[in-house]
Amino acid sequence: MKTIFKKRKPAGRREALICDLNETKSRIEAAEGAFSFATDPDMIESAVLELGALGARYGKILREIRELRDADEAV
Repeated sequence: MKTIFKKRKPAGRREALICDLNETKSRIEAAEGAFSFATDPDMIESAVLELGALGARYGKILREIRELRDADEAV
C-alpha cells in the first residue's frame, strides 16, 4: 500500500539545528571579542575571516531551520 502522507523530519533534527545555531552564535560573540582586542594585523585578519565563516554557517543553519518549519507548515 502506498502512503499519501509526506514524511516528516524527526523533531531531533530541528533540536540539533537549534543547538548548532546557539553554539555558532556563541562562537560569533567570541570572535567579535577577539577582533575587538586584536592589535596584530595577522590576528585582525584571522578574526575577520573567522567572523565571515561563522556568519555563513549561521545563515546556512538558519535556512535549514526555516526549511523544516516550512515543510511542517505544508503538511
